[in-house]
Amino acid sequence: MLADNEPTVLYRQHATNAVGAPNGLVRRAIAALRRGPAPYMRLLRGFVGTLMARPDLVNEPARAQLDHIAWGLAGGWTRRLWVLRLPGFRRQTWPETLLFRIWFLLK
Repeated sequence: MLADNEPTVLYRQHATNAVGAPNGLVRRAIAALRRGPAPYMRLLRGFVGTLMARPDLVNEPARAQLDHIAWGLAGGWTRRLWVLRLPGFRRQTWPETLLFRIWFLLK
């Protein structure tokens, strides 16, 4: 794997973005509900697994949170409920955070 320490891509969407997330809260919610929790949780598990395998890419405070998230994903709903208390464990908007938290708790 090659890694470039210098960021060269801007990861920001703009108002006239033609590709990406659906416009509007209702459309985004409908799209998320249609996909369901499985694809999102699969991605989350993949990201956590990749970062756990590369501790050199994660600073110590983030590594501690990552360990807790991995611990929660490996256990039942009581562990996941504990993980939901982590600061910053949220999505961009409160409806997305609510849905994410429900899916995280159930899957």
